[in-house]
Amino acid sequence: MEPEAAVCIPQCEARVCGDDRCGGSCGTCAEPLLCDLQGQCLSSICGNGVVEGNEECDSGEANSDITPDACRTNCVAASCGDTVVDTSEACDDGNTTGGDYCSANCDEYLGFCGDTVVREETGEVCDDGNTEGGDYCAPDCSAVLGRCGDGILQVNEVCDDGFRDACGTCNETCDAVGMGATCGDEVVCPELEGCDDGNTLSEDYCLFNCERVTGLCGDGVVQSRVETCDDADSDNHDDCLN
Repeated sequence: MEPEAAVCIPQCEARVCGDDRCGGSCGTCAEPLLCDLQGQCLSSICGNGVVEGNEECDSGEANSDITPDACRTNCVAASCGDTVVDTSEACDDGNTTGGDYCSANCDEYLGFCGDTVVREETGEVCDDGNTEGGDYCAPDCSAVLGRCGDGILQVNEVCDDGFRDACGTCNETCDAVGMGATCGDEVVCPELEGCDDGNTLSEDYCLFNCERVTGLCGDGVVQSRVETCDDADSDNHDDCLN
């Protein structure tokens, strides 16, 4: 009776065919060919330092999936698209499709979401300098979620009164309260004020709350705080100066 053909066991997977320590011969393979767990002869094994079969390279223990320019652990040569930035590459984002932050042939780095530059060529709609959620820009820079002055308090805002300038109770960058324009500061905030004459009294040209203009020199109405006469004209040679 002929002995049954031996099958390699797990701990002997990389033994040379015919090695008795694997339990016998793996078919008719001759050294240095190897056998797999089913007793089938292999034409190569990646990592033995010998380029065999369809291997592009094999540096043995020096094979690496993180070292630039190294033969990869699957015995494929380093190339654009393998996520490792080799010495001939400016970037490597794991693909060669282009239209993202690394060019198709890995020779040009195009930035990243969160660098404050809106790059339409990479699909960015906004870039607020971070990849956090809950602020003005989506974490992947694909959509605008809000802005200072929209009246919605975002996580990166101290205040938001609905204005995009210094009007109201919040400044124009939404990071400080009480910095906005106020009635009586002689600055007309168009969104809130109809006038601002530097005070909050009503017996002049502007109402106390700066809501609207109540008069002007030449309208025939004497404003008690600012006028001693008003003859409804601009003639400087009559009873009232213009």
